[in-house]
Amino acid sequence: MLKRALIGAAAIAALSGPGYAQQTGWYVGAGIGPSGAPIDDDFVQVAGATAGTISRDDSDTGWKLFAGYRADRHFALEGAYVKLGEFGARHNVTAPAAGSLRRDFKASGWTFDAVGILPFSDRWSGFLKAGAFFSRVESSATTTGFGLPPGVPAKSKRSEVNFKFGVGGQLDFTPRFGVRAELDHFFDVGDEKTGEGDIVLVSISLVVRF
Repeated sequence: MLKRALIGAAAIAALSGPGYAQQTGWYVGAGIGPSGAPIDDDFVQVAGATAGTISRDDSDTGWKLFAGYRADRHFALEGAYVKLGEFGARHNVTAPAAGSLRRDFKASGWTFDAVGILPFSDRWSGFLKAGAFFSRVESSATTTGFGLPPGVPAKSKRSEVNFKFGVGGQLDFTPRFGVRAELDHFFDVGDEKTGEGDIVLVSISLVVRF
């Protein structure tokens, strides 16, 4: 999806008229798109189970609100509030006894990034972002037919700081308005109790400069 969005934005930029000078100053934006959190079998493993099936809800829709300050042509600082979505999995056990384990988690939080910008023209630029994700993960677990596995609480919360990385491109339609396509990768979100892993958000955003 990100590749198609960047190709489309580049095509629009190539067909556009006279360019707009890259501007410094404050900007805000809002974005939305698909998010994903790969879930492995261990997340819903049931000790002693010899047969069964595992189903996963490892994708959702995430969104973010962000604000930043562009210091010069090649550098900006940016902060955001991000909701990455809700994810989960179910293990339906059929032997030696019937039962099921369902675990769900959701992640949100604040980010702070340093942004490196590479202008390709006055309208079109690419960027790389790296920074911190001040995350909050909430999880729940339920069972039928047997109790919760050791170390898996019925409810759990976790707040921590994670590393994040992003890449994308931006097309400016006017001196004030632009559109951005990007991928944000959040590393090692959560812990053993909530579930731990990487989460990826691919988003399209509207950007407004002041």
